[in-house]
Amino acid sequence: MDHTRCNDLSLRADGDTIQGDLPGEAADALSARERRRALLGSLGAASMALVAGLGLQPAAAKEKKGGKSSHKDKKQKPRMGPTGPTGPAGSGSATAGPTGPTGPTGPVGPQGADGAASVGPEGPAGPQGLTGDTGATGATGATGATGPRAGTGAVVRVGNTVYLTGATGSKRGTSTALCNAGEVAAGGGFHQHNTAYMDIANNGPNQTTNGATPTGWVVTFDWVNSPFQATAYVICVPA
Repeated sequence: MDHTRCNDLSLRADGDTIQGDLPGEAADALSARERRRALLGSLGAASMALVAGLGLQPAAAKEKKGGKSSHKDKKQKPRMGPTGPTGPAGSGSATAGPTGPTGPTGPVGPQGADGAASVGPEGPAGPQGLTGDTGATGATGATGATGPRAGTGAVVRVGNTVYLTGATGSKRGTSTALCNAGEVAAGGGFHQHNTAYMDIANNGPNQTTNGATPTGWVVTFDWVNSPFQATAYVICVPA
């Protein structure tokens, strides 16, 4: 609507009655236009309420009849799309570089622990082998040193002589032969000086205890029927 003509009009809220000095046909035409405008305004208000209820931003109002937009349209920022797949690897140089120098030898590592030694069970005995050939006779050994002569160091010690006549107190006598100190008796006996008969009551070592070491020889004589003489002796060796 033209601004000049709007200033000359006074409209009611419902747009049904027009007051002024306009002719009747003009007033009817203006009344129809105002009703359409009021309807459009009602629809616009309802649209604005709907947009506000949905939480949307209304579009900027344009200027009347051939006027430009009072606000510049805001451009939306472009959104970043998803990352594309990785491209193929580039072709590098096919020629290998020179070999680097040999590095220094590393330190010796610690000695490992000894493994567990396990002995298996003893196997069965094998069959007896064949008899081997007789070996060659060995060389004769060197002759050993000459040993000491048997009996070396043995000596005879003679005891006292017994003379029996058969008289009272002269019917039994004893002859004893003793070894020197550091000697032991190895044997003994007696020597008779004549051929008269006599009895031998004892003829043996002077020690009769089991395990004792003898040091002499003892002989006991008994008279029979004629006088006689006899002497004991002992064989002594170093102890």
